[in-house]
Amino acid sequence: MKQINSSAELKAVLKADKVLLFVHFEWSSSSRYVLWNLEEWEKESDWANGESAFEIYWLEPDEHPDTWKWIGENAVNLDQENGYTGGLVWLRNGAVVGTVENQEFPGLRELKRLTKLRLGIEERAGQSSVVDPELLRILCCPETYQDIKVAEAAVIEKINQQIFTGALRNRRGQVIREVIEGGLVRADGRYLYPIRHNIPIMLVDEAIPLIG
Repeated sequence: MKQINSSAELKAVLKADKVLLFVHFEWSSSSRYVLWNLEEWEKESDWANGESAFEIYWLEPDEHPDTWKWIGENAVNLDQENGYTGGLVWLRNGAVVGTVENQEFPGLRELKRLTKLRLGIEERAGQSSVVDPELLRILCCPETYQDIKVAEAAVIEKINQQIFTGALRNRRGQVIREVIEGGLVRADGRYLYPIRHNIPIMLVDEAIPLIG
């Protein structure tokens, strides 16, 4: 794990292909816990043999205040009620493709899975195994009540590539920053409901347009 010591070093990191950025605060117990997990991960064989397909960088904004501007503009809402205790930011070629705050750390096993998914380290499997078949039978479009079907892997890959470049918005008009594991396509093919953490997001505003 490499430490970032200035905004200039942060800019250099943003040019890298695949990065997991850890925003750390020594005063935060949740941040220290995440740090411990990252250190345990680095001890594993893939890191020891230099086989990792990405880099982990460590940033302490309190020691380098000039980095706060980038964090506030790209990684987190600094005006949130409970304050910001640091977190993990996945980056591809400088674009944020996912974030999680330290106090919501999902555990090391889930972190590994999310990192592979969000950084495109391994090919995504077909999406049919993402949604429970029984659940799929009872789901429908919440707007038109049309049937839905599991999106093909090629569709998900195309969507994630658009997310990586910051070129995709949901029906609410918000830029989508977090890649998706899969999706459910409405029968007319106009919209896709994203799947994240194995959960279909069946909200009209969160749907992703496939046409136009």
